Amino acid sequence: LSFNTNPKNSRVAEFLARDLQEGLGAVVTLHNVEWGTFLTDLDAGRTQLAQLNLGGYDALDFLGVLESTASPSRTRWKNAAYDQALTDLRRAKSTADQLAAIAAAEAVVARERPLIPLFQPVRTHLVRPGLDGFADVSDDLHPARFFVWR
Repeated sequence: LSFNTNPKNSRVAEFLARDLQEGLGAVVTLHNVEWGTFLTDLDAGRTQLAQLNLGGYDALDFLGVLESTASPSRTRWKNAAYDQALTDLRRAKSTADQLAAIAAAEAVVARERPLIPLFQPVRTHLVRPGLDGFADVSDDLHPARFFVWR
């Protein structure tokens, strides 16, 4: 299991190795490298299993990671039905069409499992009532210029 040097990543990798050993009997060797080497190894296909955080601001950002034309295609997974669903998403003219395309793409991923989601980071914010302009966003950035007190 390859992962980049970071104390949080190390703890997750150690947990994964232990869990795979206990649950499946799989022997997992941990490979901790600095970020640049990690990406080079991943892009060159020199990993069997890698820990990588994925994210995005909308469905297409996240789903686009698995598209066969993604650059770089770190999963090396290809599926024509999935690629077509993302093409349909990009061309969608209505919210209903967007949701249908997202559902089609997610169904392919659920069936084929090209990646294994392990955990979702949780952020908690204590916001005083009366503060407008504070939104829970994926990048966890909250520019004060958008805050307004009522």
